[in-house]
Amino acid sequence: MEEILWKPSEARIQQSRMTAFTTWLSQKTGIAFPDYRSLHQWSIDHLEEFWESYLEFTQVIYSTPHHQVLDQRKMPGARWFSGMQLNFAENIFRRGFQGTAITACTEPVLEAGEERFSLQEYTYADLEKLVARCARGLKEAGIGKGDRVAGYVANVPEAIIACLACASIGATWSSASPDFGLEALCDRFAQVEPKLLFASTHYRYNGKTFRTDHVVRELHSRLPSVQTIVSIPYPVEEGNILGDVSWEEFLGPDDVPDLSFTQVPFDHPLYILFSSGTTGAPKCIIHGTGGTLLQHRKELELHSDLHPGDSLLFFTTCGWMMWNWQLSALTLGARLCLYDGNPGYPDTPALWRVADRLGVTHLGTSGRYIESCMKSQPPVKPGSLGAMANLRAVLYT
Repeated sequence: MEEILWKPSEARIQQSRMTAFTTWLSQKTGIAFPDYRSLHQWSIDHLEEFWESYLEFTQVIYSTPHHQVLDQRKMPGARWFSGMQLNFAENIFRRGFQGTAITACTEPVLEAGEERFSLQEYTYADLEKLVARCARGLKEAGIGKGDRVAGYVANVPEAIIACLACASIGATWSSASPDFGLEALCDRFAQVEPKLLFASTHYRYNGKTFRTDHVVRELHSRLPSVQTIVSIPYPVEEGNILGDVSWEEFLGPDDVPDLSFTQVPFDHPLYILFSSGTTGAPKCIIHGTGGTLLQHRKELELHSDLHPGDSLLFFTTCGWMMWNWQLSALTLGARLCLYDGNPGYPDTPALWRVADRLGVTHLGTSGRYIESCMKSQPPVKPGSLGAMANLRAVLYT
């Protein structure tokens, strides 16, 4: 393709976070960066100085500073920001963000030809309270720093609450989505050896709602490390209790407990993700606390131009690494929009209408979904998806 389809205006370029960082860095270093290419090359030639500068620019919260940026340029074996102590959840809840933190919806239910959505909204204050209650539940269940917690969960707010509660106490989170088969789950979670499992009671896909209780029962019998199973309700179904305790029982009294933040080293495990499993059993991939926070913030803030008050909807499940990536948008004061279900139900371009309905500024999806829209029959008509008045960026893998 030779024709340039779109170029940002000069005003938009000047208002971008990339421009703000470049201007700040020029003033700090005394070096002029006339274009992105020169900035990128400097970041390669001055690796330690770049990351230390971005750490300062993006104002990561930490309790103990680092004494060395990078101990050796060797992979594997490189250690970043040695000596630093910080907490991922603290970098959300100690920034004073106001307004809506999460808007969540499930695949629509069709009634008389109309789409009916189940919508949930949580402010940053709501989210902090729920994370504090969940962290209390984790501690009472014997979970602490260094323990592993697994989630067999739909893309619902409770999954984020549980994950951030783990982060707040220094526990490590690993998740898979309810559409995973039993063997795929065991291949992953058996390696993690979680002490506690969060499990969704249902999930919805392509107009149908599915129960998960039979999988959870089998999973429990094959994971001897699991001491407690917490049942997470699905928003469009009556919740059947799975395992040992319901979500509300686990959260405990509806009060406002103090949310404390366990300080951990920069490379302390925050997430355990997995390879695809196409060349043998899935392999664990550990993502450290500080590296996840810093790299995700760079990608979201500089490359995606995410500002406080923007809204990100990245279509994903809790079994894909983009679910973990999107969570970091909360550290920038953005609104996270969750969608659970088939993005192409009841018709191929359905996800675009959801983005328009929710006023999304940043929409992310897969190349496969984009291709499906391009090949859709009947073809998607220009202008048929809504005004998209707020949409500024489309991201895809």
